[in-house]
Amino acid sequence: SLGEDLLLCEGETAVITSNLIGLWNDNNVSNQITTSNSGSYIQQLNTLGCISADTVNVMFQTPPIITLGNDTTICDGSILNLNAGLNGIWNNGVSASTLPVSSAGNYSVVVNDGICISTDTIVISVAYPPTISLGEDQFLCVGETATITSNLIGLWNTSVVSNQITTNTSGTYYQSSNTLGCIGADSVNITFQFPPIVSLGNDTTICEGTILTLNAGAAGTWNTGDFATQLSVSSPGNYNVVVNDGVCISQDSIDIYMDFEPIDVLPDSMTHCSDLPIVLNAGGNFADTFNWNTLETSSSITPPASGTYTLVASNYCGSRTENIEITYEECEFTLFVPNSFTPNNDGINDVWFPVFDQLDVLNITISDRWGKIIFEGNKQNCSWNGNVGGGEYYAPDGAYAYMILHKSQFGDDQIIFGSIILSR
Repeated sequence: SLGEDLLLCEGETAVITSNLIGLWNDNNVSNQITTSNSGSYIQQLNTLGCISADTVNVMFQTPPIITLGNDTTICDGSILNLNAGLNGIWNNGVSASTLPVSSAGNYSVVVNDGICISTDTIVISVAYPPTISLGEDQFLCVGETATITSNLIGLWNTSVVSNQITTNTSGTYYQSSNTLGCIGADSVNITFQFPPIVSLGNDTTICEGTILTLNAGAAGTWNTGDFATQLSVSSPGNYNVVVNDGVCISQDSIDIYMDFEPIDVLPDSMTHCSDLPIVLNAGGNFADTFNWNTLETSSSITPPASGTYTLVASNYCGSRTENIEITYEECEFTLFVPNSFTPNNDGINDVWFPVFDQLDVLNITISDRWGKIIFEGNKQNCSWNGNVGGGEYYAPDGAYAYMILHKSQFGDDQIIFGSIILSR
């Protein structure tokens, strides 16, 4: 009796034991043989010509093939599925054919097919992708340049390898870097926007007493200190606004000039000696056009005879109508009052003074358009050189009213009113 057939794993050794000593088919005489080869093994025994025999079959089975692969590195956060091919027991106690792993360590599996046992081991390392930071998204104004700086040197989507790039084009910019097969990346959005359109218009002139509304199109800071979209102005000057939309800054400015309606520059009446013609000059009343009832259109006329003379003076701010009564008389005295002078130190007509003869001048005053007296004189001091208050400052160009108080040829006081045009 050689016992039951044997099924062993490849690499093991089969021991076949008989209850008797006899001849084996490998020509050995023994009660036991060993083998590592598959086959049928027979022992026979001859007793007085009677042969007894028994056979046992020995088979060696190939163990299951397990290949977990070479030691490898996975990226942090990724999962690698280890596959034993057959159900086995892993060193973490899991019984399965596959094992998902995401952390570093030694992983082994044992597979037992009931005859053979196979095992394999793999070492898993974890690599961490580089951490890239490109900063916050950027909003810039058209015409500026964006600088994107990374904490690492890497490949940009502009095909540049660097830690910094510059651009003046809107878009998404990203950089990537590879560490042991693990790729880190970051992106940043760059937006270039157009500055706000601010237009206050061309320089312009407004009339006294009117209000002009300036519109910046968006809320901004004016040089008046106001923060608003619109600004109402009624005074001459330079007006500037700065509009900041948080990204772009735009500004504009406008010069505002002021003009006035024509003013009264002629007295209500004038009496003059017939041998000294009167010159009526309205040149300082801010008008652009002059229309006299004599059909003359110049700023000054010389009335030829006694009568009422009418002037309609106009500009784009309005018009003014003045009437003056002119009386020519035969006089025993002479009084001539110039209605203009040019104190520019050229030696010609630099000083204003009335010319009188056989006339007792008591008082002379000259006032500005607001009625403030800026010069006072008398018969002995009747010349005015254009200074205010005896020399505090120079009076500006314009029309000034005069009053001359004198004794008439009849001995009573008379007052002459008129205007002077000061022009340098």
